[in-house]
Amino acid sequence: DGAALILGQTKIIFMTGDHQIVNGDHGMTTGVWYHVAVTRDNGTFRLFVNGIIVATASFTSACNGGSLFCIGCETVEGAYLNGAIDELRVSTNARYTDSFTVATSQFTVDAHTKLLMHFDGADGSYSFQSEVTSPTVITAHNNVKTVADNRKMGNASASFVSGDYLTVPCFDGVDFGSGDFTIEGWFYFSHNDVGYQ
Repeated sequence: DGAALILGQTKIIFMTGDHQIVNGDHGMTTGVWYHVAVTRDNGTFRLFVNGIIVATASFTSACNGGSLFCIGCETVEGAYLNGAIDELRVSTNARYTDSFTVATSQFTVDAHTKLLMHFDGADGSYSFQSEVTSPTVITAHNNVKTVADNRKMGNASASFVSGDYLTVPCFDGVDFGSGDFTIEGWFYFSHNDVGYQ
């Protein structure tokens, strides 16, 4: 019912509702951190893996964010990520319109940042927060937690096993509408099965 960035066994897909807008092969394997991003720039969607464009498509209609922004699963009833996420950011602009060099330091908040999660809590913490004051409620479901021994940046990442996920109520910037946006983060597969963000 909402928008979804899906990382499958071989494909990366962006959907809104039941409509698949853009998809491409991602070439991701287990045990490696990858930067993944989807952007919309004036109706053009681009999917990136490690700064390289893997797919483009045109779609000018609105993308409904739904009632919840789910992290680690397609929906609260869908398939789940087995792995980890670090440096998750949602922005109200298209930060990348061509291939780019991936940042080697943590993201910072700017005027376009609507959600930024460093996942830098204490090792084993079940509490999560955004560096942006709104949204204020991030809910952890099942056993998702921060881990210090597998991270891309900072002092921890968020670890997900099957059935773990986070939810954020939809808010300005995540109910994407027809404007430009970017969803990006670092992703790590622990198992070669279907993972979702």
